[in-house]
Amino acid sequence: MTLTAENVASESSATARHAQRAALASQILNNPAAAAINWAPGVVSQLSLATTNMVGTTDVDTTDAALATIVSSIFNDYLAQP
Repeated sequence: MTLTAENVASESSATARHAQRAALASQILNNPAAAAINWAPGVVSQLSLATTNMVGTTDVDTTDAALATIVSSIFNDYLAQP
């Protein structure tokens, strides 16, 4: 999540809704623990349960890359609405 926020913070100012995206990225980077709590439901809802392998209560298949892709794909969903 912080990696995605870092990428957003450094993206071109010509990117659509960049100011809002950069503000959200700053919030995430300033308090990643709070952001993780707020984003957890959105991230988990995007996991493919068909390919999630649970051992006890631990997901052993979901990679960091998969989570980063999910965070990137839903980033704009967490922007303040105009």
